[in-house]
Amino acid sequence: MEKHEKLKLQGKRPFIVENLKEIAKVVDALYTTRTLSPYEKEDIECQRTSFGKVRIMLDHLERKPGAYSKFLDAIWDAGHDDMVAEIDAPYANRKRSCGGVSGQNELTASSQQGNSGTPVLRSGTSGVPMSNAVAERRNKIYPLIHTPHHGFALIINNKIFNSPDPQKPLKIRTGTDLDQEDLKILFTRLGFKPIVQRDLSAEKMKSIIETYANDDLHVENECFICAILSHGEDDYIYGVDGKTVKVEDDIIEPIQSCRSLKGKPKLFFLQACRGGYTDMIEEDGAESDASRLDDVVPLCTSAPEFADVLIAYPTARGYVSMRDTTRGSWFIQSLVTVLSLPQMSEYHILELLTQVNEEVALRTGRLTHPTDGEVTVRAVANFWSSLRKYLFFNPLK
Repeated sequence: MEKHEKLKLQGKRPFIVENLKEIAKVVDALYTTRTLSPYEKEDIECQRTSFGKVRIMLDHLERKPGAYSKFLDAIWDAGHDDMVAEIDAPYANRKRSCGGVSGQNELTASSQQGNSGTPVLRSGTSGVPMSNAVAERRNKIYPLIHTPHHGFALIINNKIFNSPDPQKPLKIRTGTDLDQEDLKILFTRLGFKPIVQRDLSAEKMKSIIETYANDDLHVENECFICAILSHGEDDYIYGVDGKTVKVEDDIIEPIQSCRSLKGKPKLFFLQACRGGYTDMIEEDGAESDASRLDDVVPLCTSAPEFADVLIAYPTARGYVSMRDTTRGSWFIQSLVTVLSLPQMSEYHILELLTQVNEEVALRTGRLTHPTDGEVTVRAVANFWSSLRKYLFFNPLK
């Protein structure tokens, strides 16, 4: 949701909470248009009072791109045209002038895109164990109890590259800043201390990893997170100087060898390119800036024989993953969405990442390929884990 739209809703929140009576119809409409996921719909419906339902619904909507107009359409269609006029009079006037038709409901089976051409996140429907699973697994979980934080969350964000090879120019990774900021907020909320490093050369990336592999650094910590947003090729990740670091040898192995992290979970989220990073997939010139998508292909490494490690990728090896230049990558944004749900603390990390996989898999987009023309693209995120226990997060309030 845009900042000015969020401010409008926040200013009218008391009015909406008090006057919105058809909350069930509104929630159903937002679920039908894929604005609310199954988890979010359940979270709203489990509230005991109508006031509570409205408040939780608004909390979810304020975090979502494009949710403002869909929310106004939903309350209009529920018979609250007077509320729409109170919240946004110009929007209500436009609705009346076109007969009150909700353009946001025009989803078809052949295209899961919004009116702007931007792919709409379709939330999955697969079930996961209920909250009593936490109690059953009490003796098989990694402890996350330390304050003020559980450990470090290192975020390396390489956006602007200076490749020495003119035959293989590394494009600016537009949209990656949103991923960085959303991850920073998420990791803080999960009880970690985020450390952001931007636009690093290959040697600087190795140096930063070595710094956080220091044996004395994690004695009081319970977990370590590393998120890398960059270009890549095969089993390598690019520094901004066009040189590479090897995932297994230069990133995972040093952290795994850190004695003070032995027996503690080490999580790696790798959003990186692999091949086709020049012009394999072009942005579609017929679409608006908000719907332009750059090509991002996953980086995969052979499954290392490491204990207590989890590596998550944006897609399966050899398949295209997507990054929206204004809304961030499908994988990182789906990760942030799922790990921000109020009830996420009831599920361990592998269950949460399974939901992330489904969120990414059910998205679709259309791009113009230089040789194949306009194509529909999809992606499937995946992860590899050698975690020996269950890992639950308890977000800070």
